[in-house]
Parts: sequence; structure tokens; C-alpha cells
Amino acid sequence: MIIGTRSSSLAMAQTNTVISLLAGEDIEVKKISTSGDRITDKPLRSFGLGAFVRELDAMIVSGEIDLAVNSLKDMPSEDAEGTMLVAVLPRGPIEDVLLSDVPLEELPQGAVVGTSSVRRAAILHHIRPDIEIKDLRGNVHTRLDKWKRGEYDAIILARAGLERLHLQEKYHILDPNVFVPAAGQGAIAVVCAKNSPYRERLAQLNDEATRKDVDVERKILCELGSGCSIPVGIHATEEGSFVTAVAVSEERIVRISQRVNSENDIKSIAAELRRGIDGE
Repeated sequence: MIIGTRSSSLAMAQTNTVISLLAGEDIEVKKISTSGDRITDKPLRSFGLGAFVRELDAMIVSGEIDLAVNSLKDMPSEDAEGTMLVAVLPRGPIEDVLLSDVPLEELPQGAVVGTSSVRRAAILHHIRPDIEIKDLRGNVHTRLDKWKRGEYDAIILARAGLERLHLQEKYHILDPNVFVPAAGQGAIAVVCAKNSPYRERLAQLNDEATRKDVDVERKILCELGSGCSIPVGIHATEEGSFVTAVAVSEERIVRISQRVNSENDIKSIAAELRRGIDGE
């Protein structure tokens, strides 16, 4: 069984989690450098969808690897042709965190905050229009190094990544009802070919409660027709039966908290988010 993964410390930590759950299997790990990893002098939004998974999907289809381990939030809302999201592991922390000596409300006017996420940047702009938001690229350790060198007064990262790397950094948890997380944030995804001989074995890794939550999040994102490149956060709980979401335009923030009982509810949430993004 050949597992494809990005070569970052976080990607390897997540891959090792999957390997530990596949005890007894003969496993080879193949590290892949994706376009999102190689090109760090451009904003992520300029890559389109799937900057960190596109090459992995292609290698699954070609048979070069049997499966890929991804951060689910990096995946487009629909599976690449010939592939399937076969399992989602139990979800980790979903919050964004601010790495800073002081909490967000105490950052001085003009402070420089780093993030590569259009969602985080847009929400931050509404909350603290007096601070400067600067693009931040690189793996977790690279981002931390840039902050510690003083290139930024603060940076925003996913709490799940810090915890999976066992990094003992001082951070301030950002309220997830304000900084609503990206669809799939905190979840580890296992992707294989639709006709994979390992499909049944890999499906045993699936956590049903997490899967129901992230499936609803991805369906809403799919209705929007977009992935991680728009200023929207979507978080489903209670096995996909309750959704908190946020959409941001230049003029305003639209927040949604709603029960989900049907596909029509998913469509109505997506429509309201789209109106928010378009500033209607």
C-alpha cells in the first residue's frame, strides 16, 4: 500500500496517524511536493482550487499511489474524477488561533497580522480595520519562524496543526462563532481511487459522526460553486444537523445559525452565503 502525502511536518504527522490505524499493512510512504508547496511567493487564492491536493489526486488516478492523506479543508468541495473521499478521521480542534503576545483586541493600531486565508483576512478586516493584514505562506514552522523574526506582530493558524505537531506556543483561541472555521477544518481525509482494492479496508477508518458533519459542510460549499478561495466559513455539528456559517463582503458580514433537516436547507444556506459574499 503506497501512501502519498506532502512532505511538511504536519502532513507527515497526519499520515503517521493514518499509518498507526493501518497496523499490519505493508506500507510505503511517497512524499510529493505540490504546486502549493513549491510556489510560495504568490497568494494561495491565485492557484485556484486544490493547490495542495491536485498532484496527489492525479497520482491516485495514474496508480502511482494507492491513497493520499490530506487536510480536508485543503480539498475542493467535490472529489476529483476517479477518486473518492473514502474516510474521514475523528475531527480535531476546529478553531483558528492568534499567535501573539496579546489577544486580538489588545493588538496596537497598525499591527501587522499574517494569514494566507481569505476567510480569516476578511473577518479580521471587519473586526480590526485599523491593523495591517499581510500574506503569510509556508509550512507551520516557516510561518512561526517569520513571526518570531518580527516580520509579523501576530499570525493566525489552525489550532489542529499546532496540536498535531505538539508545538508549545503561546496562542489565543479565536471565537469560532466569529472566526467560523473553513469547511473541513480540523479533519484528516483519506482519499483513494473509486476502484481501489483497498477501499473496504480504508473505509474502516471512517468516523461516522465527523463524516456527517463535513459532508454537510462540503455540500454547502459545492452549492456555492467554490472551495477554499472565498471568504466563507462553514461548521456543521450534531452529525450535520446544525450549521454555523459566515460570509464576508467588503461592506458586511452575514452570519447564519440554522438547523439542517433537508437538502433544501443546504441550498438555502448556500444561497444566503452567496448573497453575503456578493454584498447583496
